[in-house]
Amino acid sequence: MARGAAMSASKLSKIERGHLAPSPLDVERILSALQVSEEVKTRFTQAARAAMTEVTAWRLHRRLSLLFFRRFPTCGWRS
Repeated sequence: MARGAAMSASKLSKIERGHLAPSPLDVERILSALQVSEEVKTRFTQAARAAMTEVTAWRLHRRLSLLFFRRFPTCGWRS
């Protein structure tokens, strides 16, 4: 399966166990290896893109919050 999806067995295992979120490309490759329809591939790839966008937004929010509280340590609830 990993070879058909053009990824290492280790990476596929991490995705299967939920230790690594698959990128949209990973999802597309896995579904191609499983020979699913283009319609299914499109739906799952779009869902993976949406999930990655949300994760990126949360990371940015967290990073900016940490920077803010380092700069202004007496602001808000961290005083």
